[in-house]
Amino acid sequence: MPGLGALIMWYVCAKRKAQEIGGWLLCFYIQLYLGVIIALVVNLASFENYLPSTWAEDRALYPLYLLSAVPGMLVLAIQLVVAEKLRRSRDMRFVKALRIVLWIQLAAVAVGAVIDWAEFPDNLPIDVLAVIWPVVWLPYFCVSKRVRRVFETRDWVSSATPTVSNA
Repeated sequence: MPGLGALIMWYVCAKRKAQEIGGWLLCFYIQLYLGVIIALVVNLASFENYLPSTWAEDRALYPLYLLSAVPGMLVLAIQLVVAEKLRRSRDMRFVKALRIVLWIQLAAVAVGAVIDWAEFPDNLPIDVLAVIWPVVWLPYFCVSKRVRRVFETRDWVSSATPTVSNA
């Protein structure tokens, strides 16, 4: 079923390629929204892991678990806010802020991976998946022509629609 979802997302993004928020930029937003929903569901399902009483057998691991898990959740929430401000305002300063948030996310994932490697090795596959997001989207928000034209030069609409000659 995930393959079908990916095909639908690819189709929608490709169909909106000519619009400001289309193509890979739309893909970013769809993935961000889906990621937030999935993170909420997973964190609600594992809520007991965030309670100190769950760690009664080995209390020393509780702060490490929090340090491994919580920063990523906080950065994801901040990323959602910054990305939404960017989408609504089309202001380049939010692209710069989003880049910083993605760098912070990469650092949080690295810290979490080191902790997980040492104490929670079952979480390493999740860390591998988590590192893919900033590794893919950081370069995109640094070199994308669409990002530059939508948020910096703001000339996407004028170049995406054909001009009518009065000759």
